[in-house]
Amino acid sequence: MRLVEINKTYEAYGLEQLSWYISTFQLKPHHTFLDIGCGVGSGAIHFVKYLDDGKYYGFAKEELAIQICSQELNNRNLSKKNPTLWHTLDFDLEPIDTIDFALAYSVMTHIDSDYCRDLLTKLKAKAHSKTKVVFTYFNTHPLIQSTPTYGLGSTHEHRMTGKEYQYVVYNDSYIEKLCQDIGWKVQFLGPSGPHGHHQEVNHQGILLEL
Repeated sequence: MRLVEINKTYEAYGLEQLSWYISTFQLKPHHTFLDIGCGVGSGAIHFVKYLDDGKYYGFAKEELAIQICSQELNNRNLSKKNPTLWHTLDFDLEPIDTIDFALAYSVMTHIDSDYCRDLLTKLKAKAHSKTKVVFTYFNTHPLIQSTPTYGLGSTHEHRMTGKEYQYVVYNDSYIEKLCQDIGWKVQFLGPSGPHGHHQEVNHQGILLEL
């Protein structure tokens, strides 16, 4: 494992995401927020500061990421706001009862359709009539000309583990049907979603509601 901390660039990305939620959805301090794939805390440090005590929830599949995120919050005197952080490999949402808002930024970009369906199904079980879930995905890739369902793109090195991760590319109509089959209403946000940075392929945003 590599020692990773939040650099100034990623810290700015997290602040952009918080600002986007406030301006787009009127996120208030009393709302419950779930940060899916929270990483080392580039978003957590801003959301925890803004939200009321106990209203921030975040998980990641890398245990080291959760350790670093927890330490970052402690260093900034934010642990006293009682954020809930956990490590899970199977999208365990047991720590949270209900979700007002959820963000999965650059998560669906790396998981196949079975994992995607599992996550969205579990999120629906925690949602209510006013819940808003936003996630980003790739719908194009230089190495893939056409994706009738989903396809695999190039690999990149994870900045923390050093492991090779493969991009997953979803066709718009496929991702729409997948979400609708689970019971979500779908609104495409295009490239104007909560995107904190540019990668070789543009993130597409999508909003889910019941």
